[in-house]
Amino acid sequence: MSLPAPSARKSLTRRNITSEGFLREDGLIDIEGSLTDVRGFPAINPWRTAPAGHPVHLMRLRITMDSERTIREVVAITEHAPYPLCQQAVPNLQYLVGQVIGPGFNRRMQQLVGNTAGCTHLVTLIQAIANEAMQTLASSRRHSDGQNALGSFPSRVSGKPPLIDSCIAYAADSPVVKVIFPEINPVGDA
Repeated sequence: MSLPAPSARKSLTRRNITSEGFLREDGLIDIEGSLTDVRGFPAINPWRTAPAGHPVHLMRLRITMDSERTIREVVAITEHAPYPLCQQAVPNLQYLVGQVIGPGFNRRMQQLVGNTAGCTHLVTLIQAIANEAMQTLASSRRHSDGQNALGSFPSRVSGKPPLIDSCIAYAADSPVVKVIFPEINPVGDA
C-alpha cells in the first residue's frame, strides 16, 4: 500500500539511513551503516558548497560487538559534512567501546558522544545501528543454533520475558503474546 498521492511539490531534503548486520568468522558481530543527507538546492556556507543533489552529510560507521552486546570496536568516517570541525567528533566515538547495547544505551551514548562532544548526525546513525544490532544478534542466534531469537532482547521488567510491553504487538495482553508467551496470560485470567 502506498501513501496517497501528494500535491505538486519540490524536494528540499532527503535523508537515507542504511544498516546491515554481519556475523564474523570469529563469532563477533559487525553492524555497518551510513547516513546521507542531500538537499534539493545548493547548500552553501563559508566553508563548503554542496550543489543540489550532492551530499551535505555522509557518515559511515561500523560497530563490532560480542554476543553479550558489548561494543568491542568502533570505526567511523565523515566523508561529507558542512564544516571541517565536524570531523573532530569522530575520535570521540571510541568512548563507546565497552558499552553494552541494551536498556539505557541511548542515554549513555548521548552522555558520551552527544551534544558538544559529538555530532547529531552520528548520534542518529548510532541509534539506527544499535537497533540493527539487536535484530542481527537475534538473527544470529536463530540461524546458528536455533535459540529463541526473543531471548536476545534484554527484559524490561524482572521476571517477564524479553520484549513484553515494548510495543503494541508485545503488549502483555495482546493476542500475539497470548500465543507466544502463554505463561503471561494463563487460561482463566481476566
